[in-house]
Amino acid sequence: MRETYKGFHKIGHLAGSRPGKEETNCPFDKRRNGIMFGEGVSIFILEDMDHAKERSAKIYAEVLGYGTSFDPKSKNIYSPKAQGASEAIQNALEDAKVSTAEIDYISASANSTLDCDVMETRAVKNIFGDRAKDIPLSSIKSMVGESFSASGALNLAAGVGAIYESFLPPTLNYEVPDKRCDLDCVPNKMREKKISKVLVNSFSPTGNNSCLTIGEVE
Repeated sequence: MRETYKGFHKIGHLAGSRPGKEETNCPFDKRRNGIMFGEGVSIFILEDMDHAKERSAKIYAEVLGYGTSFDPKSKNIYSPKAQGASEAIQNALEDAKVSTAEIDYISASANSTLDCDVMETRAVKNIFGDRAKDIPLSSIKSMVGESFSASGALNLAAGVGAIYESFLPPTLNYEVPDKRCDLDCVPNKMREKKISKVLVNSFSPTGNNSCLTIGEVE
């Protein structure tokens, strides 16, 4: 772990690692300046819908589609044009046969770094167009930190919970708006909302991008 801290500190990815910057975890906020490490685990049981119904399983949500892409322009920094992230989102919607008008919430990958949060904002705008600002998206990394390989699973757990419990998780520590991240990030307080379909994002500075479309079981 010591080597991990040193590595991310050296490249300026840790919150507060650059002189004069405060150590805070605030995705989409103008004060953001790096990640805080987190740890966690999510366990999912995936099975065929008919099999789950046959055994009267408690079904929390349904995986409708997924999308992946690789952006070769990302070299330890998130691609500013968001081409790979945009492709992953588009692929996840197309695989699910879900339109942009049907997404009720986005479980964001934003991790409080300058480039990731801007890139994700741009990717959402690229795909959702004029509707982008009407779709709530929030980053649970404001609460659990950046857990790297586990972060996608934690984001999925948040999306499933949002569907099953009918609420939007908040983005905490949001104080100073950034015009480059001008979407509805559900600042500081959760909201009650009936949710049918969720987009779950997971983006990497090395160019790997993955998205899932999940939905309420009808």
